[in-house]
Amino acid sequence: MIKSSRAATSGPAAPNLPRGGGKNARFAASAWKARAVEVFLCLMLVGVAAAGCRPSSQNVAAGPTPTPKPVTVDVTAVKRSDVASTLNYSGSVQADTQVNVLPKISARIDKLDVDVGSVVKAGDVIAVLDTSTMQPQVAQAQAALDAAQTKLDQMKAGPRAENVAQARANLVAAQAKLAAINDGPRPESVAQAKAALDAAQAKLAQLKAGPTPEQIKAADLQIEQAKDALYAAQVQKDGNCNPSYPGFVCNASKASADAAATALAQAQQQLAILTAPPTKEALQQAQAAVDQAQQAYELAKNPYTSHDVAQAQAAVQVAQAQLQLAENPYTADDLKQAQSAVDQAKAGLDQAKLQVADGTVVSPIDGVISQKLLDTGAMASPSTPIVTIVSRDVEVDVNVEEGKLGLLAPGQAATVLVPAYPGVPFSAKVVGAPPTVDPKSRTALVRLAASDPKGQLKPGMYAQVTVTVQPRKNVLVVPISALVNDNGKTEVYLVQNGVIKVQPVSVGVEDASDSEITSGLTEGQIVVIGDKPTLSDGDHVTPVTAGR
Repeated sequence: MIKSSRAATSGPAAPNLPRGGGKNARFAASAWKARAVEVFLCLMLVGVAAAGCRPSSQNVAAGPTPTPKPVTVDVTAVKRSDVASTLNYSGSVQADTQVNVLPKISARIDKLDVDVGSVVKAGDVIAVLDTSTMQPQVAQAQAALDAAQTKLDQMKAGPRAENVAQARANLVAAQAKLAAINDGPRPESVAQAKAALDAAQAKLAQLKAGPTPEQIKAADLQIEQAKDALYAAQVQKDGNCNPSYPGFVCNASKASADAAATALAQAQQQLAILTAPPTKEALQQAQAAVDQAQQAYELAKNPYTSHDVAQAQAAVQVAQAQLQLAENPYTADDLKQAQSAVDQAKAGLDQAKLQVADGTVVSPIDGVISQKLLDTGAMASPSTPIVTIVSRDVEVDVNVEEGKLGLLAPGQAATVLVPAYPGVPFSAKVVGAPPTVDPKSRTALVRLAASDPKGQLKPGMYAQVTVTVQPRKNVLVVPISALVNDNGKTEVYLVQNGVIKVQPVSVGVEDASDSEITSGLTEGQIVVIGDKPTLSDGDHVTPVTAGR
């Protein structure tokens, strides 16, 4: 709370000036100087009179002391009015929002159409980057998505008919084999194996017994028949091999005669073998054939072991499982995994497309390009801004001492002046409360939103800010020049019928010209204002209403 006062003194020789400075102190100093000049002139006049026309002491007679002439003072009435204190600070104009525009990818700048001072809106294209190297990634991601989607569609479509048919056929075959095993040996297989065994045994017995007369007779008959055939062939050869027949007829006859001779030799050899005693090797071979036939016969009678039955049963179970799998090839978890694969592939495609889309750099806010940091053809990266954008809206930042923060509140009105536009006030409002106080300077940064519809305020301008605080409505006020400081007590000179009464008062809020009176005065009372001498209770004055 700012208070002004005027000092009251008992005489010009010992002035009691106000503690501190301010307008009241200047008023008190002026009044004392005027009083001193007045006393000095009187002394000069008295000295001149005493020196020039002083009568002799024998002729001077004592007389009454003359009455002092009343002092003329400016006065005004205590009235009701609105008053408010103000806080004055200097600060800087700042952009409400400042953004460094950085790309999300690293690429060469293909197109950059903005420049410093360009006005942009949110979403306007700032730069276009080269994304040609990213197109194959988009194609690859699209192919991965198509593959995953195809697999998912197949799973949702259900089992394939050909797979089910094949699995069912395999099951039927496995079941037939198991049934055959369970049914035991086949009669025809047993009979065939028995016949083979009998034949092998008969052959072995014949080897051991030697040839029968019938076999020898048959062998002799074959020899005789071979001789007759040879004779006939030779006769025919002799008839055909003469110059009257072609050569090929003779050759054919010779071939027939040779064949007949071979057949005769074979028949003779067969008879020799038949009549010769069996060799040890022949007997062993015949016995091995009998043993093999015997095993085959036993196998035909008992073709399957318990192990074979178990294998056949296992094969049926496997075939049944394969049929079930063919009919229901996918589980709920398989579908979830396939859907997850599709979602993952789609996310990969979206990411690839997003990187391509990030090649178009747009403005995040409405504003003006304040800096252009890169040019067309330069390499842009997420760590290097392309341009800087500042908003058209501005604010003024001021540092307020800690003790005055309680007087400020969001929404409080303020006035901003800048040297660029002298005498042109810009309205502003306090924005929010400062979150911290600087422990070194004991000040806090207070932001004020300035109204600048014409865009005259520029970031970086020096600004003087006046904030209106503690407004009071319809309260008692007096001019600040009416206040007098008497050793720390605030008083006013109250004028009642031309006589001074020194009235202690309590003051409240002050503005540039008036001060609120919280106690000590009532509306309509007359007080002395302006430059005035030091007065005391009972002093006579001539009041002059201020402004007349």
